[in-house]
Amino acid sequence: MSTENKQPRSELASELNKLGDNLANLLRVAWQSEERHSVEREIAASIEQMNKKLTDAAEQIKNDAALNQAKRNMKDAWETAHGPQVLTEMKQGVLDTLKCINEELMRRGTPAQESSAPRATEPVEATTAVEGETKPE
Repeated sequence: MSTENKQPRSELASELNKLGDNLANLLRVAWQSEERHSVEREIAASIEQMNKKLTDAAEQIKNDAALNQAKRNMKDAWETAHGPQVLTEMKQGVLDTLKCINEELMRRGTPAQESSAPRATEPVEATTAVEGETKPE
């Protein structure tokens, strides 16, 4: 290789290095500029103002008497519609359970009254009566 080939390459490398340095310097100057700081402050202030407006709007909605009344009305309507139904279903469930217990106690008590009580060595079957089920024979 001749010295002529080396010089253009080193000039090319030198110019590329200068370009890199110049671009880095340009970015550094732009980043440190007052204009960029001004834009940053403006954006921060705008975001803070938007946040305050959203917070105020949320508080107004939260404290809105009409909205709160509507919530209460909906709650009352739900309780009015479902409250008695739930209470009736609970009462019926308790009543059905008591009937099953009484029937089972009567069934178990009847043979003991007619004949002698079961011996201690005889196992007593544990069964549960469920409405709608048939008992195996």
